[in-house]
Amino acid sequence: MSTSYDISVQEPVHGQNDIKNAEEAIKRFREDDDPQTVFFLNFAPEFDGMEDLHVTKYSWATKIEQTVQAQYGKEKERHAIQLSWDRASYRAKLVDYLLRTTPWCIFGVDRVKDAEKHDLTGDYHHDKEVYKGATSDWLQASLPEVPVDRLQVIVKYIAETLALGQGRLQGVQRFAVALSVESENEALNQPGLRTVVLAFDRKAKENQVEVTGTLYEAKVNNKLLHQQKFDQKMLDLGKPLVHEWTLDIAA
Repeated sequence: MSTSYDISVQEPVHGQNDIKNAEEAIKRFREDDDPQTVFFLNFAPEFDGMEDLHVTKYSWATKIEQTVQAQYGKEKERHAIQLSWDRASYRAKLVDYLLRTTPWCIFGVDRVKDAEKHDLTGDYHHDKEVYKGATSDWLQASLPEVPVDRLQVIVKYIAETLALGQGRLQGVQRFAVALSVESENEALNQPGLRTVVLAFDRKAKENQVEVTGTLYEAKVNNKLLHQQKFDQKMLDLGKPLVHEWTLDIAA
């Protein structure tokens, strides 16, 4: 039986200042036009409990942008490539953090990819293949439900952007890929989210990149979720961001 959850009747639980701050954070997001580092995969057809996952992601989106602005909003040179990547990388980190800490997301699976070091030459084509191989290996291992060819658009994007940024970026660049997972128990109706994160730490002096990864999957406890008070305005602000971050890879 489908779970009914009408987000349109949610009460306003935030003040006008909260709404204004969220609107300003999203305005900054659009002005900054940072690289995309968060990918919500639209692979499986709509299934029971999908609306709970949508509400969860909408609520995250405004939190993510407000947190990004709190961390980096006062920095000068907002449009510098390094700061743009710092913000983008932080978004990927926050997606993983929110899945681990959201009260109605119940722990399921937690895996860590052993660090791997790969040699870089500085040649665009060579290094792009290095990034492509490392990305493809972890995504395929973490998302076996998704055909390899459907993941290639993300693999190529990550490899291309990292290869183009070589020599101009410092620190760690992160990417988060999240897959909606259907409930294994129809009676419980607990759909889930699996977040796969890849982190690339380029060692310039060593001509190497260190690649690490995590996989975290949690089930949504719909009873806990439906006890939450959401603000419709906040959800409406987050919804377009989630749509922008969603990649349709369904057949």
